[in-house]
Amino acid sequence: TATATATATNAPPTSISVIVPSDGDYPYNSSFVFSVVFSENITVTGSPRLELTIGNQTRYATLTSSAVSVLTFQYTTNSNDADIDGIDVVKIDLNGGSIEDLDGGAYVPTTLQAATENVNVIGQNCLSYYNNNYTTSGVYTIDLDGTGSESSMQAYCAQAEEGGGWTLVLNYLHQGGTSPSTNIRSDSLPLLGATTLGADESRTSTWGHSAVSLLSQLN
Repeated sequence: TATATATATNAPPTSISVIVPSDGDYPYNSSFVFSVVFSENITVTGSPRLELTIGNQTRYATLTSSAVSVLTFQYTTNSNDADIDGIDVVKIDLNGGSIEDLDGGAYVPTTLQAATENVNVIGQNCLSYYNNNYTTSGVYTIDLDGTGSESSMQAYCAQAEEGGGWTLVLNYLHQGGTSPSTNIRSDSLPLLGATTLGADESRTSTWGHSAVSLLSQLN
């Protein structure tokens, strides 16, 4: 008895490129759109999602459209997100669904290559940076209201002291026996200059304390 076998020659679809947001520093509540381009036309079932790493947190961008050979995903950052060295596009998570070519060949998720090393997320405050494993004390950019009307500002974040995530709100380091005028800051924060007692930082760019209105936004 003669038998015959048939071997499929069509390769399953592969991801060939990822279109990513432009380089920049984005406040929270920003929407990131990613488009994954495949090697051939595809069909989608279920709700695949795109795995991202922002700071040290795993996030998922939601599938918003499927067009011929391109899947588009969107993620909106939140006040817990912060990343100063570039978010990472990791891979497509099928999430119980499937991606197949027109012959039924199944896509197997692999690590994606995407140029996002300069796509950063500005943290809402020092604590958001600390919670994303930025544990070195220093000056960070924060944005208290995300995509709102207020501008971002610099803050000195004490990340290695008393559990980390602290924001410097007062700096009045001056020479003994002097009484320089105070400086109430409503739209900026004092920064850490000298750390030695006896140094005089009066009337410098680091001098002053936060207004109550600004303090209330830091809480």
